Amino acid sequence: MMKESIQTKHQASKAVLLRLTRYILRDRLKICIVSISILLSTILTVYAPTLLGHIVDRYILKRDISGTFEHLLYLALIYLVVSALAWVETYMMIQVSVGVVRALRLEMFEKFQVLPPSYHKEHSPGDLMSRLTNDLDNLSTALSQNAVPLISSILTISGTIIAMLLLSWQLALISFIILPFLLYVSRKIVMRSSTDYVARQHALGNMNAHINEHILGAEVVTLFNQEKEQWHTFNTRNRCYKKADFQAEVVSSSLAPLNRFFNNMALTLMVGVGAIMTVYGMATIGMIASFSAYSRQFFKPTEQLSNALNSLQAAYAGVKRVFEVLDAPNEFTKDQEKISLNEINEDIIIEKMSIENSKGEMVLKEISMQIPLGKRVAIIGPAGSGKTALLNYLNTFYDLKSGRILINNELISNYKKSQLRKCINSVPEHMYLFTGSILENIRLSNPSATDEEVIQASKKVQAHKFINRLPEKYETMLYSNGDNLSQGERQLITIARAVLANPDVLILDQIIAEFNMSINLHILKALQEATRTKTLIFTTHNIDVLHAVDWIFVLKEGQLIQQGRHADLIKESGFYRSLYEPVQK
Repeated sequence: MMKESIQTKHQASKAVLLRLTRYILRDRLKICIVSISILLSTILTVYAPTLLGHIVDRYILKRDISGTFEHLLYLALIYLVVSALAWVETYMMIQVSVGVVRALRLEMFEKFQVLPPSYHKEHSPGDLMSRLTNDLDNLSTALSQNAVPLISSILTISGTIIAMLLLSWQLALISFIILPFLLYVSRKIVMRSSTDYVARQHALGNMNAHINEHILGAEVVTLFNQEKEQWHTFNTRNRCYKKADFQAEVVSSSLAPLNRFFNNMALTLMVGVGAIMTVYGMATIGMIASFSAYSRQFFKPTEQLSNALNSLQAAYAGVKRVFEVLDAPNEFTKDQEKISLNEINEDIIIEKMSIENSKGEMVLKEISMQIPLGKRVAIIGPAGSGKTALLNYLNTFYDLKSGRILINNELISNYKKSQLRKCINSVPEHMYLFTGSILENIRLSNPSATDEEVIQASKKVQAHKFINRLPEKYETMLYSNGDNLSQGERQLITIARAVLANPDVLILDQIIAEFNMSINLHILKALQEATRTKTLIFTTHNIDVLHAVDWIFVLKEGQLIQQGRHADLIKESGFYRSLYEPVQK
């Protein structure tokens, strides 16, 4: 069982790396230049110690000053070329890494637009932001600063091993005695730190999620004097991140000192054996000098390799989280297989619809209703009665598992969601305004609308008057979800945005509640005029406006208990009447 789990994990890791490689190979020319540069610099790096030994034996020991300086110039030229090639490699890889991260960011942002609402409900905005920023930044750092050293180190170690064996296999074997111990310890550390880096990225995502929520809800925190409690909560998450970060860094950073220890041990053994071999004529001083350089050259890339692996593991943990988002289901994936919808020209029929929440509790129980075409329809009931859940399924935010919703006598699930959203538009209870002008925010629902059409939509919902009183009128800039406007003004703008889309069905969730009765009735009348033959559905706790609607559905504890016209419902001794009479008194 454990072997299968490890094998599955290795296969998943391989799949992630192969997928990332496809992004990297999109810029093949730069990768080719980097590959050639690495190959040339490796050849020159491996050749340099041999040339050093040659200089010692042929010129320095023979006190040939001119020959020594001449060949030292050659050696200096080699290192100069190696440095120039290293600059080329770094420059090209920075361009590659920037391109890869840009492509992934664009794909992630595009994916955010098509993720189903259920995904956003299960993942906090802070965690998604962390994936889009921190995780991709780790990848950028790894590709630009550590990918080349990783490949170069592997090639340098391979070339160094060959050169050492060719120069003296006896001294080479002495140097390699330490290698199995180094590989064993390195492997254990890498396996452990890989898990630690994944845990660190998750802890960072959780901390960022809390920061995001605290910034958005700072006013509420202040209002209820919860600063200390919020600080303690953040401190707990910050401590968890610190612990995960410390664990990941401590384990991975132990590679470098261990590597230096094994390097010094190998060098000591090699010099000791080399000295004995020199005494017996089996080696030369130049050979020992070459081997000393090769020993450092062999273990230094190993140290670079360990540092690169640390960064690459952090990048791997991040890119894995990025791919998790990219692989999440797209709610428009099956649209091509579904039928088109140009307009809604029949009643909306709901048959025996049942909904349960994530805890398995029933939210709606076999609801059946017929929403008449072109009428003002109110859905009322106490908090938790299932009103918003019903609207969510009309908006196709979720797929219905029990019961049916019929649009034009066809299952709602058979239509393309992209076209359904044009025919059914909604103003949610928790509306959102983007940074930009009022004009841009209203036009969001219909980008091709003219300025005059935007103004007309605003007039229909009584938003034009207050907008016109602002210094910049429709060009007034909104910031931080429109916090420079009142709650009521923000709602009027979102209603105007929905009206501008000109949908066949307009849904308002708990919107007709923020204003006084006369304004509510005026807005309802204006909406009826704006939509005329369209269907208007809204939920509300404001009983005052219900006499002005055409049909009312009453929900309680997930069940439809009453329906009809206001005048008829108040005559019945039912739940609706018990809600309405106290308001009148």
